[in-house]
Amino acid sequence: MLIRHHLKVKFVEVIKGENTLVTKNSFKGLASEYDEDQYVFTFDSSKTLHKQAIYEDDNHYLLNVLKIYTNNTYFAVQYSCLNKESKKISHHFRCKDRGFSESLVDNKIFFIDFYKLHEANVSVYTEKFYEKLYEIKADFLNEYEVTFVFDSDNIYNYSYAYINGSCCRGLYGNTIPTETEILKNLIEPSKISLSNHITRINTSYSDIKVFHKTEV
Repeated sequence: MLIRHHLKVKFVEVIKGENTLVTKNSFKGLASEYDEDQYVFTFDSSKTLHKQAIYEDDNHYLLNVLKIYTNNTYFAVQYSCLNKESKKISHHFRCKDRGFSESLVDNKIFFIDFYKLHEANVSVYTEKFYEKLYEIKADFLNEYEVTFVFDSDNIYNYSYAYINGSCCRGLYGNTIPTETEILKNLIEPSKISLSNHITRINTSYSDIKVFHKTEV
């Protein structure tokens, strides 16, 4: 399955004091290089994080829910969480065929119930999993910055490449792909995907807004 740049789980450090996010207009200045290039967060600096989060449990604040459209057709949802212990933000992408219909995502109560039932524990596992990964750059197709990702047991997990400024991810499995496989199954399909018109809409109940860098 092809996952575009905004689907990749990455973490950004957040400064928090007295339960208020300490920045001026966005998280951009505090983000890792990847997230700083991709996302801007905006919020009301006069309000506490508790009052702006959509939902809170023992491990996370659910910060934002974002709808994604391809050529004006609803395609998926992306939600962002802040881990209370690590003070890191993670972005999670879910296609509509995984139960995240547009009508469910539009309804705050329905979305929170679905999130609590299916996603809260997944978010914890995903963060721990990704923190243990490491990367090795491929020695071919340098113009695409092809990178292989391995887990803590040195087992290959997936690859990603930069195409027209977007980070595209795929080729999951246990076998490191060849240059031909990278071209055929990652780069060429990604070029087609990137030719589509992608739009993102913050849900009405998301007080903390997330914008792609091309939208601000």
